[in-house]
This record gives sequence, structure tokens and C-alpha cells, in this order.
Amino acid sequence: FGSSRSSSAPGEGWLHVLEALKEGFLVMGAVCSQEKVETLLVDLARHESLLSNAEIEDRDRDNAGRLERHPGLGHFRPNDAGPEIDIGDYDRWVFSTLPGHQIVVTATNNVPSITVDSKETAVAMLRGQPHRYFGCHWLEDGYGDREAEVFTRDCKFYRSGIRTREPPEAFCAMVARYGAIASNAICNSRDAWTEPDGLLMTSNGQQHTTKCP
Repeated sequence: FGSSRSSSAPGEGWLHVLEALKEGFLVMGAVCSQEKVETLLVDLARHESLLSNAEIEDRDRDNAGRLERHPGLGHFRPNDAGPEIDIGDYDRWVFSTLPGHQIVVTATNNVPSITVDSKETAVAMLRGQPHRYFGCHWLEDGYGDREAEVFTRDCKFYRSGIRTREPPEAFCAMVARYGAIASNAICNSRDAWTEPDGLLMTSNGQQHTTKCP
């Protein structure tokens, strides 16, 4: 019934509840007498009035904790937590080393990168959990310390998430991408649309390559 307060009789908020309960009990066939309903509500309102504001806040907080909503069926996780990330088929993850590049985030990104002691540690983290980490970057030997940075997929990346840096020999990055379609996939189901003279292969006299799918 929320946290409405009353002294010895139901207030305006309780009267709405009382009317609703009366109607509900009448529809259900007068399971309980009207007098008993009124007595129960008066006792409930009196009990509510004896609680302090702190006690009411504690009770409401406990109720909210027990009844917190979880997005997604079967997931028991705190509020505002996203769904569990699935790594998928590990063999379809492609790890690209990009000399002369660094990972770049937007100015509004508020998820910090993870600093590790070496590029070997960063690469091991990325290869171990590519579904959690977007990539990592570091400075090559002779251009700085051995520390490296790892970026989770919760970061807000600028455009593709990578950019070139100068001098190129000083920088290096590695990113992980998932290939939903296997790189060696072959389309053998040709039809009238995908034959060499089909509509999807030729447009305005220009020949196009077959795409899969």
C-alpha cells in the first residue's frame, strides 16, 4: 500500500483503497464483510502511522531489493546490468594487429581503460575474453614504458574505434572482431538472381561480384 500515513482512520489515500476493496469483495461474492474490511484497513493505517520516516524508507528499500526487476528471462543480476555476453564460437574471433594505430574513444566516454604492465598481458586478456574486450594498444620498444591499455566493449568508441598515429613505428594496437559468417563460407545455391547474367550480378552494364549471403 506504499507509505501513506494516517492517525486513527484511513486518510484520503486509504479511502480509495477501501472503495476498491469493497468493490472487489462484492464482486467475489462477499467473501468478507464490509465491517471487517474497514477494521483491517483502520488497523493497517494506524500501524503505518506509528512507523517513523526512517523505518518506512528502510522497509521500502528492502521491498525494492526483493522485487528488483531483471531484464531478460532467467537472469539474476542487479538493476541496470546488461545481459550476459556470450563468447560464441571462439574459432570465429579474428584478432587484428594494427601497427601505427591506437584505439580512440569519444569525449563523452566515461568507462576508463584498464592499464596493465605489458603488451603481453594486454594481448593475453584480449585473446582470453574477446567478447568482453574490444582491443588494446601500446607503445613499441624505445618509445615509452612497457605499459599497455585494454578497452572493454562498454566504452564509447569514436567511429571505428581506431585511428592512425605518427610516427607509425611508435604505436601498435590489436582489436578483436567476431565473424558471424565463416571466412571460408562458400555460396553454392545459385539461382536466376545470382547467375552471371542475373539481376544481382549485373547493373547498368556493370558486372558485380557474388556476395554471401
